[in-house]
Amino acid sequence: ELKITGDYLVKRKIIDVFGKDTVNIWTMPISDMVRTAIGAGFVIEDLVEPRPLDEMKVVNAREYYRLSKIPEFVIFKLLSGPCSPFDEI
Repeated sequence: ELKITGDYLVKRKIIDVFGKDTVNIWTMPISDMVRTAIGAGFVIEDLVEPRPLDEMKVVNAREYYRLSKIPEFVIFKLLSGPCSPFDEI
């Protein structure tokens, strides 16, 4: 059973360790991400919430199970829209 903690609707910055380095991660609702992309003049062609590969079950079954239920990433395929500020570059 998964335990839900925190508030999905709150924007927050997380500093995580990635090897010897740290990585800044920002969490926010998908609707905020969509509004940001559209507000910048992009059109969303696709959106993917990646699932872990089956091979991860052997490496870390607990994380595999968690990521199979609650994806940690979202990938947008964005296109320059009709009003994109990047059209003038």
